[in-house]
Amino acid sequence: MIKKIVIKNYKQFSDFEVDCNPNRNIFIGENGAGKSSLLQAISLVLSGSYAQIEKSGLMNLFNSKTIERFLKNGNGDLPELLIELYFDDSIPEIRDNFRLEGKHNSVKLPNKFGINLRIFPNNELISDITESLKNSDRKIFPFEFYKVEFSTFAGELYNSYNKPFKFNFSLVDTSSIDTKFEIRKRIDEIYNDSVLPENRAKINNEFRKQTDEFINKIINDRLMEEKDYRIAIDNYSEQSFREKITALKSDVDIKNFGQGEKVLLSIENSYIRRNDKTKVILIEEPENHLSFSNMHLLLDSIEKEKDIQTFISTHSNMIASRLEIANCIFLHNGIGLSLKELDLETVKFFQRSTNQHILNFILGNKSILVEGNAEYILVNKFYELKTGVSPNDDGVHILSVDGLSFERYLRVAQKLTGKKVAVITDNDGDYQKNIVDKYDNYNSDKNIGIFFDKDNQNNTFEVCLYNLNDSMIDQSDLTRSTSKLEYMLNNKAESALRMLDIIDSNFNIPSYISEAIEWIRKD
Repeated sequence: MIKKIVIKNYKQFSDFEVDCNPNRNIFIGENGAGKSSLLQAISLVLSGSYAQIEKSGLMNLFNSKTIERFLKNGNGDLPELLIELYFDDSIPEIRDNFRLEGKHNSVKLPNKFGINLRIFPNNELISDITESLKNSDRKIFPFEFYKVEFSTFAGELYNSYNKPFKFNFSLVDTSSIDTKFEIRKRIDEIYNDSVLPENRAKINNEFRKQTDEFINKIINDRLMEEKDYRIAIDNYSEQSFREKITALKSDVDIKNFGQGEKVLLSIENSYIRRNDKTKVILIEEPENHLSFSNMHLLLDSIEKEKDIQTFISTHSNMIASRLEIANCIFLHNGIGLSLKELDLETVKFFQRSTNQHILNFILGNKSILVEGNAEYILVNKFYELKTGVSPNDDGVHILSVDGLSFERYLRVAQKLTGKKVAVITDNDGDYQKNIVDKYDNYNSDKNIGIFFDKDNQNNTFEVCLYNLNDSMIDQSDLTRSTSKLEYMLNNKAESALRMLDIIDSNFNIPSYISEAIEWIRKD
């Protein structure tokens, strides 16, 4: 439905453009990267709501750096805000809608279909803008003299009551869901699904009879005295009955669900309540309050929906991998990077992987990839010994991944501008074949470094450590076994944990690991 998003001077985005996936789009990024802002941008344009613009305030919508730069420079064109949604004209209901087609877009090309939100100087009030800037010594920007317009690429203005398209959208913000409202909605839906329309009048009529009999019985039993005013039950409409009923799941009133179950219920409602006209659903951080099992239920419901376009903001590894890494759009420094160009096998790998760190990898500016738990445990220690600080202090993520998976991560890294990745790997007895030749395609990438021991005799991490520190290790209490190296090779993670008590400033760190640490720290 939405093919492309173009944004200028809106919140974190001074100049932003990203192509969208037809089914699922997953916005990921650090706090403040603009995930929520991007969902709001889509919602604003689709809603055509001037009230939402007024509620937000123009000052809060404009990119603050753009405004500051204009006020500081003292010249140049007045800033304008633009949010454009380009629609997919391969869809008949878009292609056949002449109200959406035209050249009123930022690229000025005809035969484009879409809508936009523009906030720009009101030409009739230019003199007021000039005077305001002059009187405030260019310290206060005159948003009050700006104009807001929702329009189509055909140049037709629209609002929330007169939209030029027939499809609907739904926005679900899990941080501010009105769970009482959503539960009431679900009860109504269960009632409507359970009771045929022709039987609802009969039920309400019977409800009135029963409640009247109940009140009369109370009076007859003198439990309630008759006076000028008497107590009655509001039972004159079908809604009166509906307000008295609830719904049970496994004999538990859904009103008594935990917060996580209520959030899941609310998101499910967006799918249940949607009709054939609902084509776009926006979900903000669906993982909020959800347990592991409820998260799986949510993902199952999202995956089943094939005929709608979903936009999701998230911090969740599970969501990023289950809904396919190719659907991820990484937000960083006001730029959107799509990963949908990854090869199919890499996409399948991250989707099927049960223990992966793809989101941590994407979010970190610097990462060290190691082969297993032993390397993960000890490389963290070596980093502190060599630098005096922890990897986290330097903004470095150390991730343990299967050595066979290195290339999967490197292919992702190549899509992320400026991301630095060091790979620490075993030579497995033939560094030319297993390292040099294997990773030849990455030699030209200055942000990717492959580090390994160039002595084929040092074929594994454990052998390297032992050969450099055999005396210290043999004299240690690492194990009662006669062969310390054999124990290290057969019990990699456990021996690494025990070695933490052995390692001190006299321990010899393998040179290739030291080189990797030095390299990753450089800007």
